[in-house]
Amino acid sequence: MAQTTTADSAAHEHQVHPLDVYFKVWGWLFVLSIASYVVDIIQFDPSLNWIKWSLITLFAIVKSTLIVTFFMHLRWERASLVYAIITPLVFILLMAAFFAAESGHIADMRRAVLGG
Repeated sequence: MAQTTTADSAAHEHQVHPLDVYFKVWGWLFVLSIASYVVDIIQFDPSLNWIKWSLITLFAIVKSTLIVTFFMHLRWERASLVYAIITPLVFILLMAAFFAAESGHIADMRRAVLGG
């Protein structure tokens, strides 16, 4: 019969996190959801709709980050798993910023070529 070492038993133990962390995260998710709904309900001037959608997108990103960090336990996992989630998000945000920066030029070129 093989003896189990403390390293073997520690490897098989499941790490338990305090419940107050989960309650705090659920509270923040609730607050962020309410803030997102309030921003959606507020009647913005049509020229300021970009603020509305920027805030809604920001709240969605913060909520998804909280969910991934705490409920998928990435806060307590190896860095490679965190990078597997964070790196694509950073690239997507960089591409969105690039597209937003170039959108004015593309619109101008369409007007020039198509005569609008």
